[in-house]
Amino acid sequence: MYCGRPVEKTKYVLRAGKNGEYDICCCGTKCYQDMKRYIEHTSKKKYALYLAAAVLILMNLVILGLKLQFRLMYLPMTGLGAVFMICPSLYVTSWFFERYGVKKTTKGVRTAGALIILAGLWFTIL
Repeated sequence: MYCGRPVEKTKYVLRAGKNGEYDICCCGTKCYQDMKRYIEHTSKKKYALYLAAAVLILMNLVILGLKLQFRLMYLPMTGLGAVFMICPSLYVTSWFFERYGVKKTTKGVRTAGALIILAGLWFTIL
C-alpha cells in the first residue's frame, strides 16, 4: 500500500485502526516501516487539522454566502490548501491509497494543495 507495488507475501502485515481492525499488506520491511511511520505521523495531527479545516470551510461559506467583498476574502481557501499539504490523508479515501500507493497519492494531493494555495493568493492579490 505504501509504494504501490504488488504484494507477493503476507509476511509484512501492519494492523491499523483504533482496535487494529485493518490489515495493511506491505511488500517489504522498508515499506512496512515507512507505512508505520506515515500512520503514526498522520494520527498525531488528524483531529487538530480536522478542526482547522472545519473552521476554514465555515469561514469560506460565511464569506461566500453573505457575498462579502473584501481584500482578504480568499485566505480561508489558502488555509485549506495548507491543510491539504500538511496532512493529505484527511481528504482522500483508502481507495486512492490502495490504487496508487501512499507516495503517489500524497504527491498528488500536495500538488492540488499547492495549486489551491496559489489560486487563493492570486485571487487575494488581484
